[in-house]
Amino acid sequence: METPTGASAHPLAQPSAMDLARGAASLRPRGPWEAVDFGFALAREHYLQLVLTTALLVLPLATILLALLPSQIHWLTFFVWWMKPAWERVHLFVLSRSLFGARPSIRETLRAFPEYGRRDLWPWLTLRRVSPTRSFDLPVTLLEGSKWGERSRRLGVLHRGRFTGSGIMLTILLAHMELALLLAILLLLQLMVPDLIDFNLGQWALGLEEGVAPGGAVFTYYLTIVVSLLVAPFYVAGGFSLYLHRRTALEAWDLELAFRRMASHARQALARRGSRAASFAIASIVTTASLQGAPPARAESIDPAQARESIRAILEGSDFHHVETISIPRFILEQELEDSQDESNEFAQWLMGLFDAMAGSFEVIIVTLAMAFVAWIAVRVLAQSKPWRGGGPRRSATPRRASPVELFGLEVTEESLPEDLPRLARTLVHGGDARGALALLYRGALARLGLLYGAELSRGVTERECVDAVRPLLPESGAGYFQALTGAWIRCAYGHLEPDAQRLEGLCFEWQEWFEQRGESEQEPIDEETSGVGDAV
Repeated sequence: METPTGASAHPLAQPSAMDLARGAASLRPRGPWEAVDFGFALAREHYLQLVLTTALLVLPLATILLALLPSQIHWLTFFVWWMKPAWERVHLFVLSRSLFGARPSIRETLRAFPEYGRRDLWPWLTLRRVSPTRSFDLPVTLLEGSKWGERSRRLGVLHRGRFTGSGIMLTILLAHMELALLLAILLLLQLMVPDLIDFNLGQWALGLEEGVAPGGAVFTYYLTIVVSLLVAPFYVAGGFSLYLHRRTALEAWDLELAFRRMASHARQALARRGSRAASFAIASIVTTASLQGAPPARAESIDPAQARESIRAILEGSDFHHVETISIPRFILEQELEDSQDESNEFAQWLMGLFDAMAGSFEVIIVTLAMAFVAWIAVRVLAQSKPWRGGGPRRSATPRRASPVELFGLEVTEESLPEDLPRLARTLVHGGDARGALALLYRGALARLGLLYGAELSRGVTERECVDAVRPLLPESGAGYFQALTGAWIRCAYGHLEPDAQRLEGLCFEWQEWFEQRGESEQEPIDEETSGVGDAV
């Protein structure tokens, strides 16, 4: 199966490491949250190994840092938490190998960590650290080896659809779960062992005495790390599963596996029986695979009245009239606070103070995110707006990478184009060479896209991706013309359906408008005679 544009040949993405047929679980189309549940099941299966491996990496480092900087324990806690993308790679390494039939041991995982741990690490500790889709995006770097522009294009494909929203919600939910688990353990400690903490829990957990971290701060330091280690496998596995099922939807992995199983069964039947029936089965499989794009057979017609009667009978059944009564405990904290005058009242007041402090922190975070979002919207609007002068399509001000020399078997360099391309194309139309005229127009359009409009086309781009790349660069009518020209070229080149001469004449005149006169008018002044010709066209 052909890999979509953007996937690179990284070793972890080779068939030897990611063999779909050797998968330990069934890959089939799933919804986003069903895919997350699949990832959680995968994390539960390998949970002990994931936690132990990361603990062997993180806890010794945390202990060394604490011994070197005992008075900076708050900054050390923040530093270890910020480094989570580094040791989340351990989880993805184990899960990806295990899912595709090559589960590594703890020793192998730790031995390979210097190789996969440092791969493109710096961006993941800066801008990508706060990405809400971090677990969903990490496989693109670690498994596909994509970097920078290639990674952005790849994520642009993967982020189309419902899976991106689920990846963001997964980050939010598990971040809150990690915080709730940390607070729950601290509160449980005071409730179960009150003599151990006979003063304010917040001071005990965060206080410093004479520049040396007391026992409470050290306990909180290690507890924060342990809680992160316990939650991280589910976060990475959920994002990895979203990535797998998004690729399944894009590349039809489930169909590929189904055809492989069918072919395997047919080969076994052929070996057992040695009959012509098994050979005929294999031929049928090949024919079925080649006719994937054929329209589905028409389903058997059903009487509408009979269908309505069946639906009504189902809706009136007991399955749709089940009533269940549940009881929900009522929260009576206010009444307890009024009746209680003992030490529990102080604890409740501390708890309320903690919640007020958290509310203030969340308010600052929300305001900061809102300001960042407004700034991002403003930048996007300014980037998409037209220049103040010129009125033409937006041009790229940044340096472009080298354009490809050949696309779809056509030479697309500026030097290969004739001086008067539309005139030569019309000459080919009048001579009956419709395919040659379309090839010349399409080749000239591809060459001028990068020169006039700043389009960046890679060597492996498809015709459809060219149309998508042109759409934000040209006005609606210009993008519509390029789409029509691309469609005519595809029908002629692959379907051998040539347009009539009148249609070809129209394409020649419109090509002159979008890829010759307008580009030249924006590059240098034109005389009145040329302008008149453009108005007439």
